[in-house]
Amino acid sequence: MEKLEINNEILTLKREMKIGRVHLLRRLIAQVKKLENAKGTDEQRTKKKQKAERWMQQVKVLQKANLDSLARKAMVSEECWLKVISEPKSTLEERALARLLNLKKVQDFVTSFRKEHPEWKSWVPQLVEMWDEKKARRLSYKAKGAGPTVQLCPTSFPNSDNDGTTDAAKESVKKRDPFFCKEGDDDDDDMEDDEEEGDGPVHPSWAAKQQQKVKLANLSAFQGKKITFD
Repeated sequence: MEKLEINNEILTLKREMKIGRVHLLRRLIAQVKKLENAKGTDEQRTKKKQKAERWMQQVKVLQKANLDSLARKAMVSEECWLKVISEPKSTLEERALARLLNLKKVQDFVTSFRKEHPEWKSWVPQLVEMWDEKKARRLSYKAKGAGPTVQLCPTSFPNSDNDGTTDAAKESVKKRDPFFCKEGDDDDDDMEDDEEEGDGPVHPSWAAKQQQKVKLANLSAFQGKKITFD
């Protein structure tokens, strides 16, 4: 239950940070425009433009910030974010993220959670660390491109031609298509029946029919030309 509870709390904190980031970005961008449009001597304007560039870099950091990681960090960290902001040795990225973590709604949420769960130090950091390790392994796995490749539809089969069709499939097509029948295949049974009837007198119409069958048996497969019978 602890795992589900902390996960829900982190998701709620993430939504609060998303809203707070919008307001923070608006304030920073307004400050950048104010510095860029400031008047004064050339030296003063140069310094203000440089400061505006630093503010703008923090804006870009906040725009790309991963709120999932920041929410987990806010739940477990006891660092004073005001000190990070005012520390001269802090980088622009550290200052930008500290500004977001130091928002009043974020701090109020974390403080309220810790009051409701006085023993949070015994289980919250362990769960967050476990999630971070799983995420790191997953990202490294994707970066390496590991994993078996699956061939969903084979393009060729053993003992087949380059067109990717098996012999069995070709034979089935031949059986269904009359143009692939061998010469005289359809007439073998009729010829055998005629031979079993004997050499007695044959009706003229039957004789003509037998002659026509013999001619058809001697013809090759249809090649696209019109065939006429005598």
